[in-house]
Amino acid sequence: MEKLSAWRKRFKLTQKQAADLIGTTQSCFSLWETGTRTIPKKLLTKVSKVTGISIRQLLNQVSNNPSE
Repeated sequence: MEKLSAWRKRFKLTQKQAADLIGTTQSCFSLWETGTRTIPKKLLTKVSKVTGISIRQLLNQVSNNPSE
């Protein structure tokens, strides 16, 4: 998910630091960032609030992923 990666890099965070801010593991964050896994619905609001990426954008990234 390009937007998550761009957000993390803009703030010079490691995947672990970003995951801690969101309340997940580094492993899960990495899977979201690469598009291997989608963000669970129950965490979409929190991810949106922490990153400033709208839920709509997060969902569009998922639906536009050709590997899905």
